[in-house]
Amino acid sequence: MIRYSHVSLMVSCESKADAELISAHLGIQPSRVREDKMHQRNKDSTYSEAMVLTWVFDSPKGHEEAGAIERLVALANAIEPFGNKLLSLDAKYRANVDILYHVTPQHPNHILGEFDWLNLSPTLMGQFVKWNLGISYETIWFEHPDSKNQTHKTAMQKASNRFRAWLTKSVSK
Repeated sequence: MIRYSHVSLMVSCESKADAELISAHLGIQPSRVREDKMHQRNKDSTYSEAMVLTWVFDSPKGHEEAGAIERLVALANAIEPFGNKLLSLDAKYRANVDILYHVTPQHPNHILGEFDWLNLSPTLMGQFVKWNLGISYETIWFEHPDSKNQTHKTAMQKASNRFRAWLTKSVSK
């Protein structure tokens, strides 16, 4: 079962002004400009929070209407009118195609023969190569909402209970 997914052209940038420059250069508006908080290591070995922006152009097809390959083809067709402009985009903006699926097993007790298959045709790969776009594909599995066999939670709970018992015993001495 798919919880969330996207098939998107993504361009990393540092500010909203950068996102506007990317839009002006490519001649198209993004589906959204995503803001993510991250922790970065500073030169003095301390960490600080930073905001990372990503200019995102989604495939015109969602997971309800098409699989990953069909969505990738639809994205390539949508990129075609401005694709050559990606080659002259300032090098500080890194562009790539991202395919992401958040899924749960179809069965609550375990995964039964479920797998992902991504088979790209040479023609489709050639389209992305001519725009110098890499493709990343990631599937993140989550536990089924009706799962009764939550072994990792049980193991963590047991370890946590043992630690609490040890801590209580150590403190009371």
